[in-house]
Amino acid sequence: MKHATLFLLFALTLSANAETLRGVVKNGTTNKPSPGDEVVLKRVGNGMEDVGATKTNSKGEFTFDAPATQGRPYLIWVKHQEVTYTRVAQPGAGLIAVQVFNSSPNVKDISMPEHMMVLQTSSDGNLLRVDELFTVDNKSTPPMTRNGQHTLDVYLPEGAKVEETSAQPAGNMALKTPVVPDKSAANTFFFGFPIRPGQTQFRVSYSMPYNGKIQLNPKTSLPAGNFLVVVP
Repeated sequence: MKHATLFLLFALTLSANAETLRGVVKNGTTNKPSPGDEVVLKRVGNGMEDVGATKTNSKGEFTFDAPATQGRPYLIWVKHQEVTYTRVAQPGAGLIAVQVFNSSPNVKDISMPEHMMVLQTSSDGNLLRVDELFTVDNKSTPPMTRNGQHTLDVYLPEGAKVEETSAQPAGNMALKTPVVPDKSAANTFFFGFPIRPGQTQFRVSYSMPYNGKIQLNPKTSLPAGNFLVVVP
């Protein structure tokens, strides 16, 4: 009887510290399940901790015996054709659906509805700080992700010193994303961040010497529908 009680307590402890997460991955390009994709489970706390890894089965399904998070969410990363798609999952949420897309460097129907510059001078007036925001819209049909080395090219003024860059897909956090100098073209830089279906916002923050005059060159590899300049 004593051993049975101890076994029951042990089983209850395991149950309290773990739960089963089930999900399915669907390919939004083909409208079919997505088998063989890599799936990583992360626990969100002080940072993110990998707590499991698996692959989807022939029906696009995956399962994790996940450690309890005391109510904090999980983060699911699914890699499909070298592009990672994320989904936040709350404990006890039931079946988790993740959508992925096929990718190509030659996806059409991508536009830039808005390009905005925010300008601000330093306290001594000798530097101009610029935030450039590029809103990119992927309306490809069927929906596909543009992926490759040059997903978006941007052109910065002579003497610009890049300080911070990021990319933010719709519904996700902004991610630090490098912008790379193009050695074949002066003042040209490129992002290699995948442009998923829907909107993605790219941000480049830089500073440059300032003498009271500036010549703006709002040029990118995509024509912008609206160009805005904001001076706080």
